[in-house]
Amino acid sequence: MTAIIGGLWISFTYLEQQRQAQADANDRAKREAKAQFVQARLPFLEKQLALYFEAAQVAGKLSVYTTNENDWSDAERHFWLLYFGEVSMVEDGQVLDAMNTFAIRLREYTDAVRRNVGDPEPKKDSVRSAASDLTQVIHKSIVDAWFPEPPVVRPAQITRKGP
Repeated sequence: MTAIIGGLWISFTYLEQQRQAQADANDRAKREAKAQFVQARLPFLEKQLALYFEAAQVAGKLSVYTTNENDWSDAERHFWLLYFGEVSMVEDGQVLDAMNTFAIRLREYTDAVRRNVGDPEPKKDSVRSAASDLTQVIHKSIVDAWFPEPPVVRPAQITRKGP
C-alpha cells in the first residue's frame, strides 16, 4: 500500500513539474515574442517617439508664449507642419484626437487675438489645458507602444530575504 501511495506521489510530483516547466516555457516564448515584436517595430517606434516629443514640446511652447513674442510664429508654424505632416503618419487614434483638440483650441485663441475680440486669456487657458491633455495622451501612447503588456510576476517568482 505504501508503495502504491509513493508511486502515485512520484507520478503526481513529476506531472506537476512537467506542467510547471511547460508553463515557464510558454511564458518565456511569450516574452521573447513581445521583444521580437518591439524589435521589429523599433525604427517606427523611434521615429514616433521623436515626433511625439517634438509635438509635445511645440504644444508646450504655444501654451506659454504670447502671440506678440518673436518665437510665437515659428512655434505656430512648426505645430501646423507637424499636425498636417509627419505626426499624422505615426499617431494613434487617441493622439489624433488630442492633436485635433489642441489644434481647435489654438485656432480659437489665435482668431480671438487677431480679431481683438474680448479677453483672449480664457482661450489661452484652453490652449494650456489641451497641451496638458496632449502630453498625457502622448505619454500613454508611448508606454503602450514600447511596453505592450506589463510582465506578469507570479507569486512563486518573488523571493523574500530576511534581514
